[in-house]
Amino acid sequence: EPQARAPQQMEPYATAASLQARMEQTGRMENQLMQFSLEKQSLESKLARIPSHPKTRREREERSAVEHRLGQVDKAISQIRFSLRDMHVIE
Repeated sequence: EPQARAPQQMEPYATAASLQARMEQTGRMENQLMQFSLEKQSLESKLARIPSHPKTRREREERSAVEHRLGQVDKAISQIRFSLRDMHVIE
């Protein structure tokens, strides 16, 4: 007869090691959030300096690249905030 697997035991309470690991993870995520926020400000500033109706090919390409990167940064910020909210670090 097949042997039944014992259910994996989970510790009911956080240990010092698990709390430390969570704090480190939270710190890394908060640092990433800060870095992405700074990059977002920089990109928004750069975008404001590019004409809204670019006349040259270079301006169009630059505007497109900045808008694309800004979209990526916004998405990353959103994902980090969601994760922090899920971990009950922010509300």
